[in-house]
Amino acid sequence: MFQTPKLWLWIAVLSCHLIHRVASRTQPHVIMIMIDDQGYNERSSRNPEFRTPVMDRLESQSVRLTRMYMQPSCSMSRAAWMTGRYPHTMGIEQPFQGYDNRASNWPLRGKKSTVFEGGTLVPAFMYSRVLFPDAPRDYNGLLHVTDLPVTIINLANNSTTPVVIPNVDGKNQWLAIKQNGSSKRDKMVYQMWLDVGAVRVGQFKLVYHKRGPCSGWQNPLSGVNTTLPENVDDCKGYMLFDLNNDPYEINDLSKDPQYTQQMSIVMNYFNKEKARRIPAQISGMDPNMPGAGADWTPGWCDAANSA
Repeated sequence: MFQTPKLWLWIAVLSCHLIHRVASRTQPHVIMIMIDDQGYNERSSRNPEFRTPVMDRLESQSVRLTRMYMQPSCSMSRAAWMTGRYPHTMGIEQPFQGYDNRASNWPLRGKKSTVFEGGTLVPAFMYSRVLFPDAPRDYNGLLHVTDLPVTIINLANNSTTPVVIPNVDGKNQWLAIKQNGSSKRDKMVYQMWLDVGAVRVGQFKLVYHKRGPCSGWQNPLSGVNTTLPENVDDCKGYMLFDLNNDPYEINDLSKDPQYTQQMSIVMNYFNKEKARRIPAQISGMDPNMPGAGADWTPGWCDAANSA
């Protein structure tokens, strides 16, 4: 039985797909599609239990962005996409924490609303028969959702002279992607909540949990046996991962003396970004919003405001 990915607008963005259709060489039309709550494995190119033929066909003719990162939730991803700025610099938090999502991100660690790779690394691609005559191919440079508005503006400008966008965290990655060159970024912020945060510098990733358990490795594909836990009981403090050699975030290197220098470098960047954090402007979930499993129907906002 084939399954269809579930789309819930209020759950974390786990997939971003870019489809570029060009009417002329000088004025490209750009269509961007962001799919909410689609697990890393929930497409037929990776999991035969799902049927996504149109997506697979486009991807097979595209530039596949293999290291594309979104924010851990849909609201923050949209904010980053529209502004080119990290959400923690705008006072944007995720007000829908607490809902579970059983989407399969295996073998990545983590799920929605977490700073692990399973909650942030997404399958993505760019399609254009004119702009990418060398497709299909992979682009392996580091990309972040804040790069998308700056990159697409420069794509639409279709010039070798870059359009400079002030006061943004995003990088113009257009020529890097088009020419299969080096990424314009070597560091990024996954998210900077008050009690949880993560950043990356080069191949090293620092994760911070103030207290308690954190996400493990969930929902392996059918037939896969694993001893990795779904949740890790005690994640208090800092964790350091070498994503080049440990993309599934299994081995914490934070207390290994061989990685003291790397720990110092990534910690300095973490503290720098933490200092940019603006307190949340939305303190939590409105109790009058539809609850878990409820339908978000037209008129819910007026009803909540009048409650």
